[in-house]
Amino acid sequence: FASTYFLDTGKGNHTVKFGAELLKEQSWEGYESRRGGSSNIEVRYNNTAPDRVIFGLPTATCEVGSLAAHSCLTSRAALDQLGFFVNDTWSIGKASINAGLRYDRYKGWLPEQEQIGATVGRASVPAFTYAETDMFTWNVFAPRIGVVYDLTGDGKTVVKGNYGLYWHNPGAGVAGNANPNIADKSSTWSWNDANRDKRWQPGEETTVITESLAGTIQLDPDISAPYTHEASGWLERQITDTMGVRAGFVYKTEDNLITPNNYQTLRGPEAYTAPFTFIDNGLDGVRGTADDRNVSMLGFPTANAAQFPATIIVSNVPQYARYKTVEASMNKRYGNKWSGSLGGNYTMLKDFPNNYPQNPNNPGAEDRSTWSFKATASYDAAWGIRLSPVLRHQSGVNFARTLSIPASPAAGISVSGATAYAEPANANREDNITVFDIRAEKNFSMTTRLRLRTYLDLFNITNSHASETISRPTGPQYLKPTAILAPFTARVGFRVLF
Repeated sequence: FASTYFLDTGKGNHTVKFGAELLKEQSWEGYESRRGGSSNIEVRYNNTAPDRVIFGLPTATCEVGSLAAHSCLTSRAALDQLGFFVNDTWSIGKASINAGLRYDRYKGWLPEQEQIGATVGRASVPAFTYAETDMFTWNVFAPRIGVVYDLTGDGKTVVKGNYGLYWHNPGAGVAGNANPNIADKSSTWSWNDANRDKRWQPGEETTVITESLAGTIQLDPDISAPYTHEASGWLERQITDTMGVRAGFVYKTEDNLITPNNYQTLRGPEAYTAPFTFIDNGLDGVRGTADDRNVSMLGFPTANAAQFPATIIVSNVPQYARYKTVEASMNKRYGNKWSGSLGGNYTMLKDFPNNYPQNPNNPGAEDRSTWSFKATASYDAAWGIRLSPVLRHQSGVNFARTLSIPASPAAGISVSGATAYAEPANANREDNITVFDIRAEKNFSMTTRLRLRTYLDLFNITNSHASETISRPTGPQYLKPTAILAPFTARVGFRVLF
């Protein structure tokens, strides 16, 4: 709910808004069968030779496939959010001040839920009821303030400044990642297919490889909410009755971020002390050519496994992002048969660590930059035809060629998160994309209340074939496009308006 209170005083006018909101999120996950069809048994081969057999266990109590079946999915997580806010817009003289405060309470928890008792091959779990469990509770406050000042007193030139603190909504996923009642229960064994009939029979499994029957991911009891600071400043100027310009700067952060659910918190970069040499095949991706090079890297000594457990703990990590954006735009309201706008921005990004936060072979912050530009217009031409052109330009994203490091690059050494950069993160840039589209439309009156609108759309008129994404791993596919811009396309259509 929300309410507004107006107050006029000798020192300006106040508009006070206050309210509250309640949000309850739940997630459900489960599978009738995730391994090998209805049998829940999947067999795998390695170069046509029998390799392994995977036994899956059901985690859904009925036929799934529709939203109505969510109650049959047994792995559950929830988040309750309660929020209160108050803000006051105070107009005094040439200034307007908007100050507010928001309180949020985030409670992540696991509802009471059932584990289905089942046995498939060598995998077995008993029927079990998990009690309702509180995972975390965050009570956070967020101040926000904005100021608008009329520089000239005629409303044509104004300066704006804003600051806000924003807490990230974690969703039900943070609690769900640490749920012991996991949705994908399975057991993987070596398989010899003794009678060569390409089917598993009891006794053909030999050695257990991995077993995932209960969740092993833990939740840091001291986990806290991630947050964002955002501050901006703007100068706006009205040039004519129909045209205005705007320019400003935005600074934004991301802090106190939460680990992905594959991050081995107790085995950080400091645990990787064993040097090894990796051969980079170079730009051509071919071993034994002139661009090959030896790269010195660090791995984890497997003898230290007890000292640095591979336990996955959902927690906050020393990872952050900083965005600095400069933006400018101009807008013209409709007049003299046309309207239009144009604008662009340039953003500098610094984030630390990099996309592979557990790989010590890529330390330090990553610097990237992006920019974009857009111009639109609408013109009422002859014969009642309206033309609406759009020109868009967007920079490609920075990227680095990547190396795929073997999980065990040398005897007694392992690497977690086995992807590394072969060069700085901003060494390359994907294709810049420029697209020009236009629409022509005309209305026809059918009756006093019925109109027919016909239109012709022309997309990508220059037939640009810029790459939207480019392959980055070292090898024969390096720099090959994985998606390209759609070609020149024309579309004719109509709408009935009444």
